[in-house]
Amino acid sequence: MPAINGRRDALATITREASTHAGLWLDKYLSVLSPETDEEKRAIRDLLLAACSTSVPEGYFAAFERRKDLLPTLTGGVASGATRVWNAKALGRIVIGLGVQSIRETNVTLLHTWGVPYLPGSALKGLASAAAHRLGGAPSWNKAGKDTPEGADHRALFGDTTQAGWVTFHDAWWVPEVGNLPLDLDVMTVHHADYYRDGETPPADWDEPNPVGFLTTRGTYHVALSGPERWVLSASEWLKAGLDQLGLGAKTQAGYGRMSLSPVLTTQEIEEAAQREKYKARLATLAGFPAQHKGAGTARQHIQKLREAISEGAPAAEVYAIGRALFEKDRKFWHKWAVEDRRTPEEKEFMIESGMLQGQSGETSR
Repeated sequence: MPAINGRRDALATITREASTHAGLWLDKYLSVLSPETDEEKRAIRDLLLAACSTSVPEGYFAAFERRKDLLPTLTGGVASGATRVWNAKALGRIVIGLGVQSIRETNVTLLHTWGVPYLPGSALKGLASAAAHRLGGAPSWNKAGKDTPEGADHRALFGDTTQAGWVTFHDAWWVPEVGNLPLDLDVMTVHHADYYRDGETPPADWDEPNPVGFLTTRGTYHVALSGPERWVLSASEWLKAGLDQLGLGAKTQAGYGRMSLSPVLTTQEIEEAAQREKYKARLATLAGFPAQHKGAGTARQHIQKLREAISEGAPAAEVYAIGRALFEKDRKFWHKWAVEDRRTPEEKEFMIESGMLQGQSGETSR
């Protein structure tokens, strides 16, 4: 005991810095043995508050970027596999690793190297599996039960004791932000400690409440799934449903652990989205052409405007769809108009390419 007390006394002289490793601080620098007195309980509270005010490790930003660049190159161990990535944004507070063994009464899951919060791949896989089982609505997505076999789709995606699943759920690292770690102090209060401890002492109104502090996390996390495209997308759908309806981690019945899952777009997808946004108003105007159609009085003008939109970079598929809607407005007129001698080669080409004459892409009248 003297040696232990000497160590505790030594810890009291150590000053925490803003860059101190949060995981080491929580695990190694508690100055009390057990929270029996108010002073000792305050020591634990101060320890947790100190972790909340820890700044992001300087090297974590670079480490996160290197890992983010590496993940898309992984195939999940299959020749045709690929890795898709999403951002999971906390809609409130998250509690991961609350019941894991700790020198404190509660715990929180932090990356060993960097001391920052993360979502373990095993937790993500478990949530997706639970969502598939509870929300799948078909026997093929059932987990193995006492009297029921595991569904074929569930086994293929998540695996079992005899085979690995098709999809790898990587640990989801926290997307770094300037400032402190995304940790917050929370509290749960046990009102009948003796009853929960031995199961025999009856709960009573005069039992003294015992508030217990614990850490929660928030922020956005970089989710990556690897494997065959079909199964990766299926896994992401179950994970999205689980994060939205079931929640990740502990205390989900109290509303913790809810997150939104959105895909991280590639450079090409970002450029395409920007192009669609650029021409959104233009396409809205073009979409009004079918309602404005007045036969020969507007036909040439409408075709010209549609052709100009494509030449200026508007998405051809969406412009062609408007052209086919024009055709559906007055099929008889457009069949007659298309074969008139006054039609220019450009007008004929647009009608052929858009599939106007049959209302289907790539088909023309015979």
